[in-house]
Amino acid sequence: MRLTPSILPAALGLCLISAGPAFADGGGGGGGDKTPTCSRGEVYDARSNGCVKQGGSLLPDKALTEYAYTLAKAERYDEALDVIRATPRCASISARPM
Repeated sequence: MRLTPSILPAALGLCLISAGPAFADGGGGGGGDKTPTCSRGEVYDARSNGCVKQGGSLLPDKALTEYAYTLAKAERYDEALDVIRATPRCASISARPM
């Protein structure tokens, strides 16, 4: 299914709203984010304390959205969006914003 450009922002917004609690923590002024960033195509798995293949792991939505936030803070925005799209709730979003 091909999403039209007007539907894509709404779909991404819905995915981000559903992941809201993970972003709500924010981490504003404490000691900083300790989550390491991985190579493109990998996500950080806190259970194994290492990077795992993005598609091959069964990480919960919360872990994926927290890692997407870590990537966004590191200004790796395209990769952060790819991680958000990999969550089961957002798997139907396949088009990239223009």
